[in-house]
Amino acid sequence: AALEVVGSISGSSTSTGSFGNVTIGTAGGGNARLQSVANDTEIINVLFEATNNANNRIRLNSSNLQRFNDIEFYSVGTFNHALGIVDADAGTAGVMFLGGDQDGSDGGIYISGSAAVGRNVGIGTDKPAAQLHISGSDTTDQVIIENSNTSSTSAPDLVLYSKSDSDGDNIGLINFRALNDAAENINYASILANIVDSGDGSEDGLFNFYTYKAGTETLTMTIKSGLVGLNGITSPATPLDVGA
Repeated sequence: AALEVVGSISGSSTSTGSFGNVTIGTAGGGNARLQSVANDTEIINVLFEATNNANNRIRLNSSNLQRFNDIEFYSVGTFNHALGIVDADAGTAGVMFLGGDQDGSDGGIYISGSAAVGRNVGIGTDKPAAQLHISGSDTTDQVIIENSNTSSTSAPDLVLYSKSDSDGDNIGLINFRALNDAAENINYASILANIVDSGDGSEDGLFNFYTYKAGTETLTMTIKSGLVGLNGITSPATPLDVGA
């Protein structure tokens, strides 16, 4: 290593200020309070190593409210992305960001909340309203699940998994939501999955399809235990059971 320190370095606030900028691996004053320069593509520039079963911690402490702590990534002097947290001292927790600008704007991923209230992850939004909240204005695909296995038996899988094991339990819901002209959220169409019979060897399932009709959510079709019910038939008795 270019510089090795065993033990600790300490000093008063006055003497610390007198050092100015410290550089390692280069001569002259650097562009930061501490600057380490590597001239080998394989060298580890900075290493923080814990021994004797100790934890390894790095602390970034912001100076006031509405400030941010971040780690910035540059290539040949050009800023690319930042990793950090905004409002680190405000409230119970700040909002972490991955990618984006130094102040947290235009981030790729945001993590909000705390251990006490739960944490939400946002992609394209710094105020995620659910455990995973994806927001964007693209007219192209927003979510892609790709399987690179070319086998005829392999394909992308999407699983909604519930720990429910009782008859009548709801086990999955897909809502197609948009605004009405009063700026109210409306689930214009929904698909609900339900357990009919959870008995081992006699399992039955149910799909309910809902659509909005004249301002009211209406059960439009039921698929239950392999049978289809339309027009209000919730327990079809034939392969296709249509109500009057």
